Amino acid sequence: MALEAPERITHLILMGCGGLEDQMTYFQNMKGVQAMTAVPLGSPEFTPEYLKEVLQLIVVDPIHVTDELIEERFRILETQNPAAFKRMVIPNITERLKEIQAPVLAFWGDKDNFCPVSGASTLAANCDDAEVTILSKCGHWVMIEYKDLFNQRCVEFLKNK
Repeated sequence: MALEAPERITHLILMGCGGLEDQMTYFQNMKGVQAMTAVPLGSPEFTPEYLKEVLQLIVVDPIHVTDELIEERFRILETQNPAAFKRMVIPNITERLKEIQAPVLAFWGDKDNFCPVSGASTLAANCDDAEVTILSKCGHWVMIEYKDLFNQRCVEFLKNK
């Protein structure tokens, strides 16, 4: 959206985002993406127990993967078209980052199993106005594992930029 309709974006907050590597990097190197796509959605093997395994790759501390979360996510996944994961395309937009006009606030966990932490450096080096925070002992869900910091920084960013 920030690239296709920049007039609609005043601030851009990103969290462990994709699109900053070639697609094969995600499928070959990121164990979370591998697990997410290894068992077809809708197949008998895609069970709540399997979903729990995938979700535990999202966070460093498994305390965040509750039975309620698994139940909610499984219910949502049951409504999705299984072909969406098979057709997943992640274009590398690194060359276009300089076109982003809005200020960017980005967060990354250093243990992200879905999007390489190298994306944080890519954003910082290629966006004209970017603030990037990398958190140790954190996976893909910064907003869950560091919720107070995440919320505080987002509010400050939206108020002050």
